[in-house]
Amino acid sequence: GARPYLGKQPAQRERLQACARSKQAIDRGLHAQGATYLAGTATPSYGVIPGGGLHGELRLLQSIGLTPREVLAAATSNIADALRMPDRGQIEAGRRADLVLLASDPRLDSAAAEDISLVMIEGRTVNRGRLLAGASGRGAERG
Repeated sequence: GARPYLGKQPAQRERLQACARSKQAIDRGLHAQGATYLAGTATPSYGVIPGGGLHGELRLLQSIGLTPREVLAAATSNIADALRMPDRGQIEAGRRADLVLLASDPRLDSAAAEDISLVMIEGRTVNRGRLLAGASGRGAERG
């Protein structure tokens, strides 16, 4: 979301980029002090589109110093803990879970969250081809 806006607002580019750098410096300091981060909360953040921008948000969290494991927790267990939902946020017997299975290990690099192999909702495998075709406007009848 930020790049197209900056392309149309060249006079604002430096001011907005300076603001983003300042926010990242604040976030680095908060992380160093032990702050807990939540990803995907729709909290305004420069350059992140709520919902669709989750992968970008995860990359930004890693760029401010969170380890890949901390980034993963920000998108899973930290949210469940913050919202007091003890039956979610971790893969464990007795917990509710919609699962995204990845081909790479997100504990090593948060970019692995984009390497999706399988999606399960309520124990059923989602046909990602059909889902993506519907999202792109090609029609849900495909895939």
